Amino acid sequence: MAALRAAPIKNKPLPTAIGDLVTECRVITGLEVQFDLLGAARSLNSQVELTLYRVAQEGLTNVRKHAQATRVEVALVYDNSKVGLSIDDDGQGIGETSNGYGLLGLRERVQLVGGTIDIRIAPDQGCRLEVEIPT
Repeated sequence: MAALRAAPIKNKPLPTAIGDLVTECRVITGLEVQFDLLGAARSLNSQVELTLYRVAQEGLTNVRKHAQATRVEVALVYDNSKVGLSIDDDGQGIGETSNGYGLLGLRERVQLVGGTIDIRIAPDQGCRLEVEIPT
């Protein structure tokens, strides 16, 4: 709970904060985790940045706990009118069917900042978590 209450991206650019999560996931799991930054990074509303950080945090936690993946790709995409974050894994396709409240909480958090979230699960082919938030 303390990790959820802390200000994890204070004084840190969003790409750096998400990059730190990717590195942590790589070190803890030994998985091949790739992080791509597309577009020109820029400052966003603090709630939007925190939402994207929490999406990355929950998505990578789900991969670690449930996916049994060997490879994960994370992309943070800055566009003129929106910012997006996607997490793709090649695991067993666990996600929305898990018993936790993490994904439900993410849906609510993303909707509060006017964004959309899409979760695609394919058994034994992985999971794709994708968020877009207008800026």
